[in-house]
Amino acid sequence: MQVLHHGFDKLEFSIKTKTSRELRRRLAGARNCAEAKRQSQPIELAGLAFVVEPDGMRGGYRFRLTRRGFDHFVAIKDTEGNDDWCVSVSVGALPLALDGFEACHQRVMSELAKIGIYVAGAQTSVRRVDYAVDLLFDQYTISHEKIVYPPRSSWLKHETERTQGSGREVVGLTLGKTPGAQLAIYNKGREVVQKRLRHWPEIWNSVRKQSNQSLLELPLMRGQIWRFELRAGKLLLNKRHRIRTCEEVMMHAQKIFSDLASQIRVVCPGRDGTRSRWPDSPEWTIVRTLLAREMETMAPEIDQERLRIEKRNDTISALDAQITGAAIALGVLQGATPDNAQKLPAIMGAELRRLLEDVGDGLEQRVNEVIERYRHLL
Repeated sequence: MQVLHHGFDKLEFSIKTKTSRELRRRLAGARNCAEAKRQSQPIELAGLAFVVEPDGMRGGYRFRLTRRGFDHFVAIKDTEGNDDWCVSVSVGALPLALDGFEACHQRVMSELAKIGIYVAGAQTSVRRVDYAVDLLFDQYTISHEKIVYPPRSSWLKHETERTQGSGREVVGLTLGKTPGAQLAIYNKGREVVQKRLRHWPEIWNSVRKQSNQSLLELPLMRGQIWRFELRAGKLLLNKRHRIRTCEEVMMHAQKIFSDLASQIRVVCPGRDGTRSRWPDSPEWTIVRTLLAREMETMAPEIDQERLRIEKRNDTISALDAQITGAAIALGVLQGATPDNAQKLPAIMGAELRRLLEDVGDGLEQRVNEVIERYRHLL
């Protein structure tokens, strides 16, 4: 068993502040354009590259911006008020894995100030924060019999997939519900293989490199790497720990997650009739040991240029799959059958050429728009 990664995995918070009129004016124009084209619209704000989505977010947030090159988005209300929780931020796993909680929080707040959101002295309210531990096993299985949890936290979800034959394999368990406390245990290697998330193997292999161990190959990760993810929602933070702000989370993260890991445990089933007396399993002992230390991200030694290339390859793979599916569907609708399927490449090649030619003089503009959308990967 080897620890491949541990650190904060998600951060969601709201900000009580106000936004500049000029920012809202520019966002309104970008969203109108995105709605008309039915696709996200690139925009540059204070020298920072964003994408404005054609839809907003539940809760009255009219504008939703994705920060290009970073795994986070910002939702903004179209309001003049200065006493409103008018900004919502969600930071994803990758920047937290690379830079840690504090650095990500500081960067986000700095960027918000640059684009016209008044964050100096503003209140923040954390809705959710996750901490994850990725472990490498020779072989691993999970079942609800190995989980000990408080009686009132009886909600347990099994995620399965069909295996060879008629059986089904448990590939994940989720206990609890947000905005309270939640524990998710799932086959992260399987998810990475299925979704072609090449950046995670880079992070995991950085640990292997430091120990002069052989690198993990993507196809072989499917059943070996499991994630133990503890999720603290707003109710848990506010009611149990009296914690609201991002700064308070940073100060008390160790207590938050150590407490959660003692309430919900992965155990070694024993003969004792009282489940709560069953000892922690070896993997849960590792998780709790990590949580008992200084709460900091396991900083991987990543080549940022290589990571950018892998993210670009992820995008290319996704587009390849979309093009292949669309080409086959279009071919079938135009009369393709299994008997003449081998002619599809030639037929669809000519069809693609025709479609691009039909764009005409607008092709240059469309290419420029796509360049802007993917500039962070070029």
